[in-house]
Parts: sequence; structure tokens; C-alpha cells
Amino acid sequence: MAHHLLRTTLHLALLASSLALSFQSSRHYPAQKASYAKFSSRSFVETEQLRRAELDTQAGSKLGGSQLIRRSEGSVAGDLCGLPADKVLSVNPQIFGETAEGLQASWAGKDRLLIVASNDKKTTVWRGNVVGHGIFRFDKDDSLIGEPVSPISLRVSTVDPNIATIVSSSKQYMFSSIDAGHSWRRGKLPTANFAPQSDIFLSHNVANTLALLSTAGELYITSNLGTSWSRLASDVKAISFASGPTQSSMEYIFYSIGGSLPVFNPLYRYCTATHKTEAIDLTAFKFNIDGRFLYVSRQNYTGNMLDSLTRRLYVSSNYDASDASKVYFTEVQLPSLKPQELFVVMATHEAGAFIHVSDNAGVPYGRLFMSDSSGARFSLSMDNHLYHVMDSGVAMMSVDDFYEVKSVRGVYISTAVIPHIGHVSMITYNNGGQWQRIKAPEGSGCALPKCSLHIHIRFSHLIGAFYDIPSLVQPFSTSAANGIIIAHGSIGAVRNDSSPHLYVSNDGGHTWLDPGLPAGSYVYGVADYGNVMAVIPNGDVVEHIWFSHDLGRCFRRELLDSSSVFRQARGLMVDPSAASLYAFVLGVEGLGEDDMWRMVTINFGSLLDSKCQESDYENITEPVCLLGYQNVYNSTKPSSVCYNEEGYKSSSIARIPCKCSTEDLECDFDFFNNGSGCSKLGDISLASLCPPGVTSYTESNSGYRLITGDQCVMTVETADLIKQVERPCTAHELEAGFFTVKINHERAGSVQEGAFNRSLWR
Repeated sequence: MAHHLLRTTLHLALLASSLALSFQSSRHYPAQKASYAKFSSRSFVETEQLRRAELDTQAGSKLGGSQLIRRSEGSVAGDLCGLPADKVLSVNPQIFGETAEGLQASWAGKDRLLIVASNDKKTTVWRGNVVGHGIFRFDKDDSLIGEPVSPISLRVSTVDPNIATIVSSSKQYMFSSIDAGHSWRRGKLPTANFAPQSDIFLSHNVANTLALLSTAGELYITSNLGTSWSRLASDVKAISFASGPTQSSMEYIFYSIGGSLPVFNPLYRYCTATHKTEAIDLTAFKFNIDGRFLYVSRQNYTGNMLDSLTRRLYVSSNYDASDASKVYFTEVQLPSLKPQELFVVMATHEAGAFIHVSDNAGVPYGRLFMSDSSGARFSLSMDNHLYHVMDSGVAMMSVDDFYEVKSVRGVYISTAVIPHIGHVSMITYNNGGQWQRIKAPEGSGCALPKCSLHIHIRFSHLIGAFYDIPSLVQPFSTSAANGIIIAHGSIGAVRNDSSPHLYVSNDGGHTWLDPGLPAGSYVYGVADYGNVMAVIPNGDVVEHIWFSHDLGRCFRRELLDSSSVFRQARGLMVDPSAASLYAFVLGVEGLGEDDMWRMVTINFGSLLDSKCQESDYENITEPVCLLGYQNVYNSTKPSSVCYNEEGYKSSSIARIPCKCSTEDLECDFDFFNNGSGCSKLGDISLASLCPPGVTSYTESNSGYRLITGDQCVMTVETADLIKQVERPCTAHELEAGFFTVKINHERAGSVQEGAFNRSLWR
């Protein structure tokens, strides 16, 4: 049976992954740990304990015996980090006077914060904003919403931050605000006892439009914030707002509904502008929309029950065509795909997509494939790629470490598995064309190829529960802060999930810095477009905040609250647009049920108190060619103590083109990298596997193709390597739609200890 998992719906609910944008929290860690642990079966815990014991032993032997890894030096407590001694960070503690079990907070535009605290009797709204001279003031009102609200239902529109919605705990009403929480209107939900799922689906294009899906699968939409509702469908299985690749001004709601043989979960779309509903694919089983591509898996039903257990995967790049009948799909071609395999769409980017394929759901790793610009034709990107599917006893869960770095183009981080030894972090700088180990910080005593930096992502978040490590925040990067990545990690032959440290990169992952903070879990973010990095411990007792104004080279420590300490720090909030100079630390002042919520407002403008001038900026050139060129950015100097003017963005001011080389090439479909070039995967020819109705196909003459999205300057040698030839089809796909090409791992290079250096991948 071919499995198809939609990564966006089956991931673990990461407890702290959205702190930079919004925050929903309960008061106590013990309850969170208990609820977290229930996702893991006993067999998984035992397996991980055995794996860790084996890892500790084997990793040492692979390094040549016991080897001390020295962490590089960072800043020390009290270090001024080049800031004048007379400049003091403005830290303003405030007790909310709230003992509510749950509290929700979200940014409502630049320098505006919306906080909702609710218990079983009432709801209190707090609004925070700048009132002048760097003062951030909170106003309280417990009469705006007259009843308790659901603890995880606050949503703020990305189109208009003045618009916010929240659902009552009775599941009968929805409250909406159009003035950033100053006033609220109560409206009825579509039906009595509607019981919405936790998410309110807000439009990305139209401020007043949102959709609600009930736990029973009833899908409703409103274009006036709940004044009136229209029912779209019943028995809805999945929903997604999407603006298409060809008509970005048009927005659709894609949804699938339950069906039965031979129709499983037919896919429809609803246009928010024309209010028209159209069928897109009546044979769909699952779907996934991400940017340029709509992927649909179809049940291969021919009347034979065995056939109905298989799937085919199709892709559309014009899913927003004005006439649904003109939406066309192309069958996805993967070099190796068997009916029992699991396949997952990991991510798409402006020029292609990534798909993970595992032999079966019980194997915690498989192969990662990348597509060409069509999104349909894939080649091998990484072998032994981590993707773990577990049965929690309630539902199937998937865990992977695939992470897109948003602060630079073409860079992704993921994890490869060395069977029976451990996990190794890998990074690509060219959309998956080549992967390599991550170089550890200078001075760490850890050198490639046997020792490297390992980034802790979702799998480490899960494993951290076994070591009593507070929930690990995922790596942070944003397009508003060029090159910056903040992440937990460890250094060694393989990843050590039991001892995370904090690491920073300011050049898109090419080099990394160790701030020298104590081992543990942290919450972090950036302010003033990356001019400030802020970090607090993610634990029970928090006294200090660390921050850097020089791109992570030095972190200064400041006391959060001289009157008391947080006994339960619950998060750091920074502006998701990275524009604000303010940050907020939220926590509880003690351990008792009656202890109050406390908020500390941090104004980095008290240190960076003058606007940056022309002399405060310098031109920064990307360290290497990325996808065919180097960008030159205008960025603040690390020595400058100033803030960026509103609307500033460190955008590219020049582009240096690069000549094409083998770094810009990857192996084409049905070829693999043999360490020195591209070789055929097997004896099966594409000529015999043409899709129905196709009379010819194109194939690389030498096995190479240009990496998707690469814009290098073509050379004669490169043009010859990637030359495509057209050949006639001799046969078409088998009835089942699947074919198998066995990779010879002895030739292709299996993922063993020495297989992660760059030379293996070209």
C-alpha cells in the first residue's frame, strides 16, 4: 500500500514554535510534559534509549576513542559588547493581576500587542502600544468580551492587523475586532453547538474573509467576519487557502470531502471573489498546496481491490486557472516508487519541490528527491533522509527535520541517518543539489569530515522530553534579517540530543558562532531587522536576557527584573516582521495557583537610541555563489550603535553573476551520483515509461541537468553537459502506474560515516 502523508497536518504540535508571532500558553510545565510524553509509545522510548547507549559508544570509537570537544569562547556575563558603559537597557516589569490558567497573545501590527486572558468565568483583554518617549503601556478591559473563550483560538489577520477573532469556550459565538482589540462584536457561529476545530482559517488576501471547520467536518465561510455564514460542504477532510501561481490576485479555498470507492476524497475549490465552487479532481485521495504547485495523490482503483491499495501522485502548476476544466495535472515521475512506499511532499520553492520516499512507514529514513521546474520530474537529492512515522496509540504522527532557511535563498537543513550509529545534520546551499555536513564554530576542536555541527529540529524536540529538556524552539530565520539563523545544536560525530547549546549564523549557514551561553533550551528572535538578536532561557527560573547588536559576535547579559524572577518563563515575543525595537518576556511570578502573570517589556531603543546614518552601513557580499550569483547587501556595521529607520530592509544592491560549474549541476532523472559523475540508475529506459498520450520524451545526454532555479552564466562545457535530446517513446506506463529501479548502493555511495563530505555529492 502506498502511503501519502500531508506533512502540514500530521506534524507534532511544537509547543514553542510560534512564539515569535503568537503565543498561547498554560501555566504549568508538569502538565505539558505529561501531555507531551503520551505521544510516544513504550517501544519507541526503549528503542531510543538503546540507540543512545549505542550512539555514545560507537561515536567515540568512530572519533578514535574518547575525544574532548571544546566549545569555542563566547561573551561572558557583564561583557558590554562594545556598547557604551552609560547606556542601560530599558526593562519594565509589569504584573498583569491575572491568575488565568490560559493566556493568549499576538502582535497586532508594529509596536502593538494584544493579550487575552480567560478563566471559567470571564475574559480580560489587554492592549499594549507605544505612548511616547519609548514607553510601552498596557490597558486592561474585562468588559469587552463577556464570557470565557477557547484557549487556543485567537487569530490576527495578516492582511489587516487591526482585525482579530476569537471563539467562545461554549462554541456558540465568535468575537471579532476591527480596531486591534479596542472593541469586540459578538456574532453567532454558523449553527448551534458548532464545535469548531482549533483553527480559524483567515484569508491571506481579503481581511474580512475567514473559514471555519467543525469537528464534524462542516465547512462554512464568511466574508463579513461572521455577520452571515455560507455553508460550503460537509464531511470535509482537509482545507487550504491558496493564491495561485498565475493569478496572484485571486484566492481560493481548496477542500476535499469524504467519499467511497471508486471516489475517495474528491477535491474542490471555492473562489472568494466570485463565490463559485468548482470540482478540481474527483479522483483525489490527498492534496497539498504549497506555492507554485498543487500535488494530488489518486487512488489507483480499477475494480481490483489490490489495485485500490496503490496511489499515483500528480502535480498541477496552473491550479488557479480561471476555468477549472483547464487545470491540468502531470503524473509525477520518481526514479524509484513501489506500491508499499510512503511518500511525502516536504516543501516547494519558487522553482521546484522536495518529496521524501520511504520503503515503508516502519522505516525511520528513506530518500529525499528534488524536482525540476515542472515539479513533476525528480532526481535523488539525499539518501537515508530522516522521516519517522510513529503510532501514538491515538493517531499516526510524523517527525522530520527538514527546515527551509528563510534568510537566504536556496538553503535547507535536514538530517541524514547513519544506521545503528546516529543522526547527522546536513545543509544544502543550492536547493538540494548537494548536501554536506555543517562546519562547527572556529575554536570548537571539532573538524570535518568526522566531526561537525548538528542542528536540533523536530526530532530533537521529541527526544528532549526523555532528558527533561524544556521544549526546544525550532530554528529561527526570517527574510527580514538577511543571513541570520539562530538554532539549538550540538557538535560531534553524530547529534547529541541530550545536551543542546545555542548557535548563531549571520551568513546563511556557511559559518556558525557559539555565543558561549550555558547548555539548555532557549527561546529567541530578532528585532530591528536583525540588528538585535534576543535570547532567554526556556525553563522554570529565568533571571536574565542575552542580546547581541553585532550579528551574534557578542551577547550581553541583562537582568530582567530586579524585584523578583520568573518561576515559570513562558516565552519571548518579538515582532514577526522584525521591525520593532521592543520585545516581551511573559511568565508567572511564582509556583502557586494564585501567582500572577508577569510581562517584562524590553526596549532595545534605549541602547540603540540614534537613527543609523550612511556611515553606519557597509556592503556585505555573500561568501560564495548561491544558485549562480552572489548578492551584495547594504547592512549595518557590527560596531554601529544605532537603529534602522522604519521600512528599512537590507535588500540586495548588486548582483555578481557566476560562471556555471559542477556546483550548479545535479544528476538528472534516472541518474545517480557515483562520486565522480552521473551514472544510469538501472536498465529501465524512460522510453518505455512515457505517460499515456505522450509520443516523445527528453533526456540528458550525459546525465546532468542545471539545478532548478540556478541562474549561472552558461559556459560551453556546461551547456554540453546538460544538453537534452528528444527521443521517441517505445511504450507507456504499466497499468499499475508504478515502476521500480533498484539503486546499487555500492556504486551510488551508501550513507555511512565517511559519506557526508562534499566530494561524495560532487
